[in-house]
Amino acid sequence: DWQPEDYKVSEILQAYFVNFIRTGNPNGLGLPEWPKVESNTDAMFLKIDVDTLAEKELHRNRYLLMDSFLKEGK
Repeated sequence: DWQPEDYKVSEILQAYFVNFIRTGNPNGLGLPEWPKVESNTDAMFLKIDVDTLAEKELHRNRYLLMDSFLKEGK
């Protein structure tokens, strides 16, 4: 069974989707800003939860290393 928090998270996610579909930008009134991905800045991700917020990606180097192994076929 869904809890009130589940409905809130669902509404937040739906609002981001609707904004993106309508405008190409997920951000909108009343929503925490979903940061753009830019190559010259630290990677950020959006943690969508009851208290949605943007956080710095702490494991980017690990992901890049794993990606390099996958590209090598190992």
